[in-house]
Amino acid sequence: MIADIFPPRQRGRALSGYFIGATMGTALSSVIPGWIVAADIHWHLPVFGVVEPWRVAFLVCGAIGPVIGLLPAWSYEQGSVTLQPGDVFVSFTDGISEAMNSEMEEWGEEQLIATVAPACEHPLDDLITRIMTGADMHTGTAPQHDDMTLVLARCV
Repeated sequence: MIADIFPPRQRGRALSGYFIGATMGTALSSVIPGWIVAADIHWHLPVFGVVEPWRVAFLVCGAIGPVIGLLPAWSYEQGSVTLQPGDVFVSFTDGISEAMNSEMEEWGEEQLIATVAPACEHPLDDLITRIMTGADMHTGTAPQHDDMTLVLARCV
């Protein structure tokens, strides 16, 4: 999603913000419940009665997710495609397409397609190896910052 929103020259800062946000969120989700439990905060909720501090901590930390999910900051596209016998379906996480080399250049979806297209007739295991090898060759020794997950299927 960062690649869709930010041009290549601004992605480093966007990724930094993302990773800092994830780190801070993890830290706060550890500290805030500790404060709630240490302060012995009890909520009195209708129907439920007195809520123990450790449950209050779960409610406070868990309530943030749906609020963020309702924010209209991002739009999503939906589409459909009809697969024919022999077609290969490739699903991947952004760790594949956004794998970066030491110059902060992404491997890209175009390169992923160029890697798969000439080998569609190969067994799926070979395609997975081909994709992972292509991404690894692009990144070289640069450390990866995301998971790299693939799911392939062939229509019969």
